[in-house]
Amino acid sequence: MNDSARPSTLDFTGLRDLLSAHRCHFGASATHGVAVGLACSGVACFDDHLSLVIGRRRLDKADIDIMLDSLQSLLAVARAQLAARQSEFALHLPNEGVDLETRSQGLFNWCHGFVLGLVASADHAIEGLPEDVREVVRDMMAIANGEPGAEDAETQERALAEIEEYVRVGVQVVYEALNDDAQSMD
Repeated sequence: MNDSARPSTLDFTGLRDLLSAHRCHFGASATHGVAVGLACSGVACFDDHLSLVIGRRRLDKADIDIMLDSLQSLLAVARAQLAARQSEFALHLPNEGVDLETRSQGLFNWCHGFVLGLVASADHAIEGLPEDVREVVRDMMAIANGEPGAEDAETQERALAEIEEYVRVGVQVVYEALNDDAQSMD
């Protein structure tokens, strides 16, 4: 893949296209979840965590550089938004024009990626996290294993919106708890 194939922005579509072009293990939602989990755990560099996204796939040096550059940018944006406690922090999920089942699966995948990214750092085992963070992580693990409900479409839409908001706020809680602890140790 050459530089002209690098997305100019890593919104959901740009990230999805990048990952697809490299036939990566994870899709856009899960990859964004990994990046945000890493950001919450204080990881500043994606280099040691590329295999979380690409799996066992072997890439040539140029493609690895493109992937790392793009994923590092994704991580940096997530860290900056969370550190600034910006309300514009958003999960990279399929847009509302996509069917409910696909959007739900995107949220499940995002939560899976988040937990994986959070615990990928050797510094964080779930048992060693503060109780409020463990509660959010347990909830994320449950969401990651979810399935779309059998309720009517309107009820499912409402539930999905509520869960997305819970996840977004939960991520901020995790980030602040883990990073405030790290700052207070300095």
